[in-house]
Amino acid sequence: MMNKMNGVLTVGTLAVAGVTLMASRPTMAKADTQATKIATTTQQSHAINLYNSKGEFLAKRILPVNTQWLVGQVAYFDGGSQNFQHALMYQVARNEWLPAADSNLNVTPVDVPTINLDSGQTTAAPTAPVNTAASSQQTAPVVNNGDAVSTARSMLGDFNYGATHGVGNIGSVANPNPNGVTDCSGFVWLALAKAGDRVPANMGWYTKSMEDDAKGAHQWLQAIDPSQAQAGDVVIVNTNYGSGQNGHTAILEGPWQNVAPASNMTPVIQMGGRTTAQGVNEDGFATSFLSLLQGNYTLTFARPIHQ
Repeated sequence: MMNKMNGVLTVGTLAVAGVTLMASRPTMAKADTQATKIATTTQQSHAINLYNSKGEFLAKRILPVNTQWLVGQVAYFDGGSQNFQHALMYQVARNEWLPAADSNLNVTPVDVPTINLDSGQTTAAPTAPVNTAASSQQTAPVVNNGDAVSTARSMLGDFNYGATHGVGNIGSVANPNPNGVTDCSGFVWLALAKAGDRVPANMGWYTKSMEDDAKGAHQWLQAIDPSQAQAGDVVIVNTNYGSGQNGHTAILEGPWQNVAPASNMTPVIQMGGRTTAQGVNEDGFATSFLSLLQGNYTLTFARPIHQ
């Protein structure tokens, strides 16, 4: 039986300890904008929390893991009762929002507005710089600037891991706060920005959009052959849609070794990696990426494009 609940059309619901667990099909009723994208909730060990348009936690509304939901608006949330810090959010019903970090949908956050939950104001996103000199037909690798490794090493031990983006979470590019919060792609963004390489505005990328840019538009990265990969280049591994636990990225600290990925210990510097790592750390590729090197995955080597 199909039910309509708070603007969401579902194929049925389950009551779990007083919480409405929504069984999904890819649909959304009467969203504020046309719903054209599908977000699949990640395969976590717990159900997915939802929030309203004021950023308030919906205690009795959750989504099952590994289910599909149509997405209307996409926006960053800042502030509010949950103290959001530039968190990317997907609208899955008229007044229900899903954190992007809990979904496999990867929207390149270039033209995404920011909603200040305290003031109620919405700010349009700045347009990311476009590298008009590069094109998808470019084949010659750009010159490796070489500064990314020393820049990254200057931040060893810094930051707390969190699936959140935005320069405000780490202080500033010029003077990062060692106690700030970022994730793997946010750290790579910061290291490249400090080294003078091209990056999107305000940490506006994730592992899948990094891969897509390296293989396509070349605004910030250019895909290279593994045999050309060297210290200062970026390595990206994605499974599924590449967000959250389905993707990881790091900066190479030496030439890529001609060894199978699952046993390849080329040194990398990164945020995250093995679960015991604290802050920015150095490790081998295989121990850092091993959880992603099972089944189907994409392994991309990319050279940063210098300003």
